[in-house]
Amino acid sequence: MFENTKKSFSSEKIIKVVSAPYFIFGILLVIGFIVLGFFFKSSLNNISVLTNAQGITVSGTSERYVTSDKGSLSILLRTDSLNVSEAQAIKNLSDARDNLAKYLVNYGIDSKDIDVLAFYKTPQCSLRDKDSWDNCLGQRYSEYNQTINVSSKDVIKIKDLSLNLNSYLNNELGSRLNGVSVSVQNTQYFYSEFDNIKSEMLNEATKNAFERAQAIAESTGNNAGAVITASQGVFQVTSKDSVDTSDYGYYDTGTIDKRITAVVRVSFKVK
Repeated sequence: MFENTKKSFSSEKIIKVVSAPYFIFGILLVIGFIVLGFFFKSSLNNISVLTNAQGITVSGTSERYVTSDKGSLSILLRTDSLNVSEAQAIKNLSDARDNLAKYLVNYGIDSKDIDVLAFYKTPQCSLRDKDSWDNCLGQRYSEYNQTINVSSKDVIKIKDLSLNLNSYLNNELGSRLNGVSVSVQNTQYFYSEFDNIKSEMLNEATKNAFERAQAIAESTGNNAGAVITASQGVFQVTSKDSVDTSDYGYYDTGTIDKRITAVVRVSFKVK
């Protein structure tokens, strides 16, 4: 009997000893959940504060449609001394240049808007060794080039010249070109008031950004407040129907009618 009692007492003691660590672990686990919940709630509060501190960041835009008020083009004259002497080639180029300048004035281009650059010559060869470009097997001669730059506030006149100059010259000058070829290069159109409207467009883009921020804030029962940060994006000057853009800005000079787009990025406080 005493032996059975002893065994029962030993078993009960073992159960209590084994159960004690689980009991302690359970208490620690509950305490851990309480502490974790506290920190989780604290973290949520911090996230909320951070979001409010960052505010709402939006992009605002402003657009203007403008017409170029200045145009320019380059006219290249070219001849060579392959069939004439160098002196004669230079004279032919000079005569063609003077005749062309007179024609432009008669056409309505102001003489002060005609800029004649110095001519330059390039050595040429009528036949070269296919294995050595520097080895001339034929006749050596020179090619002569000269550029005339023309500008005008009459952009339609510049456009007309760029499209029809060659046919005009053939009809008006004909043989007076003395074998000198004439070609139009690099026609461009500009809007001279671009720098003057930049600040106005930035102001419009900022107002547009505020309107967008306010719409977002109102959807959550708030309002957009003061500006936290603001940065200017690049200006895009494109043809009126173009979607061309560039990270460094885009400036179209090939068309008369243009669209100017200004972009700003603004962060507003939420109140």
